[in-house]
Amino acid sequence: MKYRYLDWKIESSPGNPGDNAVGILTLNRPEHSNAIGPRLTMELHQMMDEVRYSPVRVVIITGAGGNFCGGGDLQVETIPKEDQDDSFSDEHGLGGEYGEMLVWFANDHFHIVAQRMCRKLEDLPQVTIAAVDGIAVGIGIEMAISCDLRICSDKVRFAEIAVPAGFMSEWSAPRSLPALVGQTMANEMILTGRFVFADEAKQIGLVNKVVEPAKLLDEAREWAGRMASYPPLGLRYAKETIRLYQNQNRLANHGETEMERIFEITRTKDCAEGISAFLDKRPPVYHEGYPVDKGGVAQEIGRAPRNCSSKTKEDSHGCERTGGADYRRCLGIRRGDGQGAGHRRRQGGDSRRQWRSGRQDGSGGRRPRPRLRRHRRRRHRRRPGRGP
Repeated sequence: MKYRYLDWKIESSPGNPGDNAVGILTLNRPEHSNAIGPRLTMELHQMMDEVRYSPVRVVIITGAGGNFCGGGDLQVETIPKEDQDDSFSDEHGLGGEYGEMLVWFANDHFHIVAQRMCRKLEDLPQVTIAAVDGIAVGIGIEMAISCDLRICSDKVRFAEIAVPAGFMSEWSAPRSLPALVGQTMANEMILTGRFVFADEAKQIGLVNKVVEPAKLLDEAREWAGRMASYPPLGLRYAKETIRLYQNQNRLANHGETEMERIFEITRTKDCAEGISAFLDKRPPVYHEGYPVDKGGVAQEIGRAPRNCSSKTKEDSHGCERTGGADYRRCLGIRRGDGQGAGHRRRQGGDSRRQWRSGRQDGSGGRRPRPRLRRHRRRRHRRRPGRGP
């Protein structure tokens, strides 16, 4: 197969020239943030077989253009939208009802191939390292957690945005993510679709290390070279044993159930609305009059929060590191509720105490003093010479 959107090269490990032990696989659709459509899915599915039988002992997976993967390519995955509009075109070379049915079968098979691809990635005998920069959302985060190790840049933004976008989380996230970050955090990421940035990703165990973007591939090469110098059989069997325990819940009937639910969702008007909203660059409206709050769920990729003074992509959310008023204005959005501290204060009650006690950015602020009781119970002392 001729690879249109993948770059694969084999190179020597840094400490042992000529060993050809490290392979680097690059998703190469930078103009689309390396989003994955049917063509790239098919290429990845085939590439996993080639990598399996290659001489390399460690594989690094990364993305071109400063992003890892922007999820599924909704520019081409428009079948649900066309079905709801009853506007199937003949651009596929198929006409009539049989043509429409074949188009649906192709769309269903796309999801099946993507699921198989992620499983092939997990089953590679080589150790896999995801070098993640920029955005890693949807299938991007699912590919990253399918790898054995993850190194990310301090500009990374992880999110499982399937549910807010009208789909459901599939492939590997519902099964693998809880093992990495815990069930509670995995539920939050999958059900709310909020972004997780580099510092939090390291804190919750989603990644192994955070580095500067310029050092990302060098760090991944250093890790790969170190492991490539180990005995190959011990390295291979160590990974196989780890995966043996990790994949105990990877059952065939679970995968079939997952696909059945995907097929059902892609035929709904909510899925069509999610695709239409993405193409029209507007918030989706799944309930009439109530558009999805993109600030509270998953902000538009590459843009700073609405109240943030950081306007450039490179400096987005830099106010968190500096603290002060900029951070306080962003605080509510970064927590995923879409409402800043000022909003909570306007709600009345004891919100000021809750906001101050919840600050963890180290930018100052006194803890609230405990409230004193207005009435204290008097203690009656027994006077001498009197009875009880």
